[in-house]
Amino acid sequence: MPSAAAFYVEQDGSVPAREALYADDLPTAVRLALLARVVAIRDHPPPSFPTGSPIWSLLSRDPQKGKVDLSGIFELRDKHGPLLYRLFCVLDSQAGEHGVDAQVLVMLSLGIKRERTVMPESVYREVRRQADRYFAVSPRPILWPPGV
Repeated sequence: MPSAAAFYVEQDGSVPAREALYADDLPTAVRLALLARVVAIRDHPPPSFPTGSPIWSLLSRDPQKGKVDLSGIFELRDKHGPLLYRLFCVLDSQAGEHGVDAQVLVMLSLGIKRERTVMPESVYREVRRQADRYFAVSPRPILWPPGV
């Protein structure tokens, strides 16, 4: 099945990952690096592209009580200066059953943190909510990006 990349769309019509990636204050180099990685993973999805690499990682359930379960969510990583950029994504291999003619790499939202700090749990809670809503809706709430 062919692969595609798309942006997740919220119920109110907002598109968090697109809005973050094209925000005026996001460095162009970060946007270009993250989008290039989206294309690489779209064209060579797992298992072809390893999920344990420094730029593409499958998140999991934190064994610490009270932490957000991020099972099934991936993060694309980039680092510029002291900041770490995390583009949170899901892979939808069942998209064909929900109105899409391809396996889809869905970009949910972007998290930014300083080196040697922890991403706020509020960011992880929001990403979990987005992923859960995405998989609960049919047809899938996506927007096709130009050129990706």
